[in-house]
Amino acid sequence: MPGARTGDGRDGASLRGAALVATAAGLWSTTSIVARLAFTAGALPPLVLGSVRLLLVTPLFLVAIAVLRGRHGIVPARTAWPFITGLGLAQAAYQGLYLTAVSWVGAGLATLVTLCSAPVITAVLAGVVLGEPLTRRTAEGMVGAITGTVLVVAFGETITAGPMLWWGVAASLAAGLVYALFTLLSRRAGHYCHPLQSACFGFAVGGIALAPAAAWSASAAAPLTVTGLAAVVYITLVPTFVGYIAFFQGMRVTPATASTIIVTLEPLVVAVLAWALLGEALGPWGMAGAVLLTASVLRVTGVGRRR
Repeated sequence: MPGARTGDGRDGASLRGAALVATAAGLWSTTSIVARLAFTAGALPPLVLGSVRLLLVTPLFLVAIAVLRGRHGIVPARTAWPFITGLGLAQAAYQGLYLTAVSWVGAGLATLVTLCSAPVITAVLAGVVLGEPLTRRTAEGMVGAITGTVLVVAFGETITAGPMLWWGVAASLAAGLVYALFTLLSRRAGHYCHPLQSACFGFAVGGIALAPAAAWSASAAAPLTVTGLAAVVYITLVPTFVGYIAFFQGMRVTPATASTIIVTLEPLVVAVLAWALLGEALGPWGMAGAVLLTASVLRVTGVGRRR
């Protein structure tokens, strides 16, 4: 039956889209793991990694845009540039804060606090900035996120108390705030340019903005090692370039609810990888906090509610 074939085609496209989004989330999960390994080895400073990855991926995105949209679709409209500039500056701040947090407190804790606080902060900012009402769902998510963060920070088995712990948590929360601002800007930028354009040129702006701080940190660091170079190449090519391409292509045919669930699992995947590869154990209460953080994100984003 024609109708059945059409439905099967849509289902197949949705499954392929979900697989692409899941691939992107899985690749993104490896960023903090590889970065932490490089930082622990003293291979390169966090700010250098943040700036260089943004600058190196820009020409790759230019090629991708030319292939997917044609060479006439590369340069965004002039009306998009204020938003792209804002996205780039937010990206620079996010990279600096998040990667620094990873170097201070580890991949698992930094990622959980950053990525699970961001949607909650986004919901709050949307109420303050955009006038969206603060719903009961958002309030419950806020309480859950705060409780989950306390459990992860206070009861992580391999988390060492001390000044770097609290500085790292503060940097992670600040990264979550910047990510929330990035999300709100992305909503507006989407009216003026293609997501690949905002990613490409936003990354370029971010890499340039972060370059002075990266140069300063590099001047006080040891020369780049083979491990550091390998980390830069991997993070640029795999999570940043391939991950974003997979995400954008998958989002074209994936329902928003499904993509939200898949991407929300990223912090938990990082926590598992950090335990398996880096020995960063959260412990029973810490893992309970991680699950609570993830559930809070799903609550805030409205996944699973009746329509």
